[in-house]
Amino acid sequence: MDLLVEGLRKCTTTMPDNAEINNANNNTLNGECDMFSTIFEEWKSNKSDASNPTFKTIPKFFHEIPEDADSLPLKLREEGRSLFLQRRNITLLDNNELRTLWVLLDKYHSPPNVREEQLISYIDLKKVVGKASCKCKEYFTAKLFAQLQQNDVYNRISILALFNYAMRKAWLQQTRIGLSLYDASGKGYLRESDLESYILDLIPTLPQLDGLEKSFHSFYVCTAVRKFLFFLDPMRTGKIRIQDILACSFLDDLLEAIQDQMKQNGQDPVNFQDVKDEMFDMIKPADPTKITLQDILNCGQGGTLISILIDLNGFWNHENRETRGVEGPTDI
Repeated sequence: MDLLVEGLRKCTTTMPDNAEINNANNNTLNGECDMFSTIFEEWKSNKSDASNPTFKTIPKFFHEIPEDADSLPLKLREEGRSLFLQRRNITLLDNNELRTLWVLLDKYHSPPNVREEQLISYIDLKKVVGKASCKCKEYFTAKLFAQLQQNDVYNRISILALFNYAMRKAWLQQTRIGLSLYDASGKGYLRESDLESYILDLIPTLPQLDGLEKSFHSFYVCTAVRKFLFFLDPMRTGKIRIQDILACSFLDDLLEAIQDQMKQNGQDPVNFQDVKDEMFDMIKPADPTKITLQDILNCGQGGTLISILIDLNGFWNHENRETRGVEGPTDI
């Protein structure tokens, strides 16, 4: 027992205090920063443009995008773009601020009303901007007020037009930032793979597609991406400008209730379970839980099965075989 007490006393007397620990951590951090600076300067000195004497007098106008091999510049570029987009997103009006804005516009509208439409003067609009979020100053300017004039005798504009402008501008900017997060090169373009990733991540946020089975997500993504590329990439460059995506109506179409439209037209969405049951009934496998290559060879319907799985026309021809009769396949 005495030995244990003596050992504990030695440990407590030799343990460093918090100040010493903090100093050690600071020294370690400073050492890491110095090492990073040294390695980074060596990396810069190895570049050919750094050794070119003309760059001492002529500024560099073009900066190449870092390649995958240059991991450090690439990470710095990605981190810088991410921080920039985050700062831009903070300056946008959120849902709570939009609700507050509508309450203030309704409260400070300028009577009399015209055809039950609430209007507001520039003086009252300044009151709204003063009481609303400071972000509204960038939205409601004197230039905007002049552009929204509608020949009112009191020089007023509609509060609904003002609110719709703020809401749509905030939505467009949020969408622009969201699309830019998938722009790997940072040049304002989205490649096919970038667009696929964006739409695939967007599907869980769409209440209209809650009933869509996950097995059809890839089919939906492929259909949407092909539509974007067909109309917005006429030169077949394999990339689309983000500005063109925002300007077209396809993004709105993407957010519509596609399944509801199909039901209204008498075309219920295809259920994966029904397709699977039809395949098993067609093949009649030895094991009812799986289909093997030998089962496909034995059934004699291998061509039809493969056509259903890999060809869109083959799938729809089989799906509509009862109504189409003996008609041949058509392009879709």
